[in-house]
Amino acid sequence: MKLTVFKKLGSLLLISLALSACKPSDEKSENKLIIGASSTPHAEILEFVKPQLEKEGLELDIRIFNDYIIPNQALAEKELDANFFQHVPYLNKTLADHPDWKLISAGAVHMHPYRFFSQKYKSLQDLPNGAKMISSNNLAQHGHILKLFQDEGLIKLRDGIDPDDSTIDDIVENPRNIKFLFTYDGPLLPQIYKNGEADVASIDGHFAINAGLDLSKEVIYTEPAANSKFANVVVIREEDKNDPRIAKLMAQLKAPETKKFILDTFKGEAVPVP
Repeated sequence: MKLTVFKKLGSLLLISLALSACKPSDEKSENKLIIGASSTPHAEILEFVKPQLEKEGLELDIRIFNDYIIPNQALAEKELDANFFQHVPYLNKTLADHPDWKLISAGAVHMHPYRFFSQKYKSLQDLPNGAKMISSNNLAQHGHILKLFQDEGLIKLRDGIDPDDSTIDDIVENPRNIKFLFTYDGPLLPQIYKNGEADVASIDGHFAINAGLDLSKEVIYTEPAANSKFANVVVIREEDKNDPRIAKLMAQLKAPETKKFILDTFKGEAVPVP
């Protein structure tokens, strides 16, 4: 999409930003940090560290976004000082499309083990011939999903590639003729899944939680080990890599008490990384 389309799609999401009507130089303050985040768990983690940052003289202004496009645009256009919702593979794909957006990771905070949901089957091994597997149109996730299906022996990907970067075209063996439908908007997946339109679904944890899905009953597969490559990171503009406000934020996000909060609150849906 072109930037004009991004702005049109995100006009409602950015209205709180627009109301301030401030130029970047007006908004930036040594005592305030504006950060965009997904509601769960990112904003909740930020709310946890907010009081401690206030003790250190830094006001954290958290602004909630419900999509994966606008937060990077808003950061690049200096309407935000940072954002917290994505992993590095997604950031890299975004920057490939927008090389003028000079954005970098300030550090990893937590990761979400991939989970597959089903209302019909108890495990991936139970999937029938022609099973429909649905996921979002987030390209950064597709390869890892295919890798996990390969790890379970359900498909085989061609040799000579990083499985995490694979696409459907890289499948060379698919004995059960599983149909991988990676065409849906992430926020819509829970309802599509509830409507029974798939045999198995990969749904981002915060969308699943917000939609009231039962992680104890409907999850038929959980990624067995944390994969730091897909850890969620705080993203900033490259020019701000030495900003002391960012240093304070990252120190609190990596503090032992914050890691305990993540473990206790999200029960394994979000796992802190070193």
